[in-house]
Amino acid sequence: MADAFVSALAQTVLSNMNSVVIQDIGLAWGLTDELNNLESIFGTIQLVLQDAELKQRKSEAIQNWLRKLKNAAYDAENVLDEIATEGLRRKANSERGMQHELKSFLSLCNPLLFSSKMAHKVKNVREKLDSIAKERLQFHLSEGVVENRFGETLESRQTNSLVNELEIYGRKEGKEMIIEEIVGNGREQDDLSVYAIWGMGGLGKTTLAQLIYNNAKIEKHFELQIWVCVYDDFNTERLVREIIESIQGCGCNVSGSDSLQRLLREKLRGRKFLLVLDDVWNENHNLWNGLKQVLRYGSKGSVLMVTTRIEKVAIMMATITPYNIGNLSEDDSWSLFKQRAFTTEEVNERLVAIGKVIVKKCGGVPLAIKALGSLMRFKSHESEWMEKIQLVQLWMANGFIPSEGQIDLHLAGHLIFKELVSKFPKMLRHLGLDLKSSEAIPENERKLKLPIDDSLRSLIVHGGGTRGFLSFLSKQRYLRVLVMPHHGIRNSPNLLYKLVHLRNLTMSCQNLKKLHESLTCLYNLQTLKLTSSLDLLELPKGLKLMKNLWFLELDVFDSLLCTPPRLGDLTCLRRLSIFIVGQDSSHQINQLKELNLGGNLSIKGLGNVRNLEDAKSANLMAKTDLNSLSLSSRNGINENSAEEVLEGLQPHENLEKMSISSYKGPLQSGAVLEHLDISGCPELQHLPESVRKLSCLGRLSIYACEALRSLPNWLGSLQSLRELHIGGCPRLEKRCKKPNGEDWLTISHIPHIIINRNTVQNLD
Repeated sequence: MADAFVSALAQTVLSNMNSVVIQDIGLAWGLTDELNNLESIFGTIQLVLQDAELKQRKSEAIQNWLRKLKNAAYDAENVLDEIATEGLRRKANSERGMQHELKSFLSLCNPLLFSSKMAHKVKNVREKLDSIAKERLQFHLSEGVVENRFGETLESRQTNSLVNELEIYGRKEGKEMIIEEIVGNGREQDDLSVYAIWGMGGLGKTTLAQLIYNNAKIEKHFELQIWVCVYDDFNTERLVREIIESIQGCGCNVSGSDSLQRLLREKLRGRKFLLVLDDVWNENHNLWNGLKQVLRYGSKGSVLMVTTRIEKVAIMMATITPYNIGNLSEDDSWSLFKQRAFTTEEVNERLVAIGKVIVKKCGGVPLAIKALGSLMRFKSHESEWMEKIQLVQLWMANGFIPSEGQIDLHLAGHLIFKELVSKFPKMLRHLGLDLKSSEAIPENERKLKLPIDDSLRSLIVHGGGTRGFLSFLSKQRYLRVLVMPHHGIRNSPNLLYKLVHLRNLTMSCQNLKKLHESLTCLYNLQTLKLTSSLDLLELPKGLKLMKNLWFLELDVFDSLLCTPPRLGDLTCLRRLSIFIVGQDSSHQINQLKELNLGGNLSIKGLGNVRNLEDAKSANLMAKTDLNSLSLSSRNGINENSAEEVLEGLQPHENLEKMSISSYKGPLQSGAVLEHLDISGCPELQHLPESVRKLSCLGRLSIYACEALRSLPNWLGSLQSLRELHIGGCPRLEKRCKKPNGEDWLTISHIPHIIINRNTVQNLD
């Protein structure tokens, strides 16, 4: 069977065509007409895609048609990406000022030549799609609105009137207001009142309608109650039949539109009814008016209630001001998540903290909250709550994750994990190679027994040391994902310049001291992961131009002398392994201020942080997604400002792990901290009193703190402490000696104790 996500791919292409970058370039370079023609054809095809994806199950011809359409859609996406990338390149070049060292591999494209080249490519794709669009006529496909619903089909979206009120939060006020409007405002003389509930997907429109439908006042007020799920198919004959079947409680054998409408009139005549039409997408006045005429045969005071995502539909159908359903409050959001995620009242405090961060990201959208809460149910450790990030990055790179209301791409990826993983496209555009050192890709690539061409979009390579690989790679012009943790491009830096479509790049930096500036020409890159980076001294200075970067990660960064200037310009950045504070403004710690960073962050060069206000400018307190923070300085923190600098760098209370080197002054961290490392603090004489408040602390490591004389008695009150590591602390090591050391009784309750790499106690 052909892939069942072509409509989502088509929606992605249409969204790309409507982007500001594409529109601006089209206008500037005379591509507007060709792009409009392409958009028109895509729009025509898109109208029948949902029906085609349903009918392909029984039609090989439709499957083949969808395959051809998918390939053409990929071609269109590639062309649009070239156009958008050229726009990004020219914008970046204006920022670079065409520095001398870039001229060797960057050349300005003649606008006229580029326009002609792109017009030719767009025309070719348009002609191919035009031919495919004409073929659709032979399949007699029904037209309907196609919107992204994360793989929902007509069968899977059917709703009913049943609801469990105990599982609903935050809709009481809206429910009571609408019920009062229906039964208490003297509308008994109206022929047919129409109420509309509208709002973005996932807010709970159907749930609110169910609450109203099942209310005792409503049940008493109406003689008939009818529920029909409309979805995309606003077919009057189908809807009339389903209304009749809902009234009868059984199937209807009557055929023919006129006969069905006559029967419905008789069923409704003289009876006051409530009809709910759930999930309406139809914007056609004529179709709506046709159904409305049939419904007018009920008695006065009858009510029609519709739910819809589209404000235009709500306004068209409603006779009373439509109700715009809002997002859940923070308290209601948490109550809903807690109900779904936790099976008992006793919950790990750390999981609660992570859960609240997740809920905040859901933006008050009940569908997102329920989906993530259900996904987390029965997960007992936080690592299970934070996994899947790499797969989500791959989905982002391939455009599999559409934007959905207020939920960002990264969160949406986690939301659709369970469903999308079962439907992940089995395409030869995504390839994994296991290249062992004893094997090689033949230099004559015609001998390579792989059914691929230059349209490969994802390439994940395991192993390394293969001949001919870079030659093979250079032909894959349309790659979105390139994962080669054991391969580098040391001898072919210009190769990256050709892979302009890349969104996700993982590569080895083994034996490299500096990355080539050509890397910064990957303007579409979202994820950059550098492995084997032990010797790396410097990252490309032009990294600030990679405005689409979300993840910048290095596995090792001990040798790194500085980070690139103006990293604060990368406003999309969500992961940053290392930031080294410098003295000039482009390297100061305030570069972190607007970055919504999560995961693990190491900040070095704290000696260049001047004072409390300077430290606060990093805005660490607002970075609620951080779970690990390391603070250090090669030369130590200025003695006069050490305490206030560390105070200004206080992280959010949800932080899981913290490491501090060159420490002076009180420790500032939240109560849910689980892992604390203190190292390289030669003047530290006493463990900070604030550690006493870390009730969730599970591991404490103390290294190279030569002046530390003893451990406090209150350490015994930290009942969650499972591991203690001590090294490079001569006085302390002597006092903690088992069983007669002066501090042994203070630490003897800790199950796992390691001193100078020797296990002193292991009770697990």
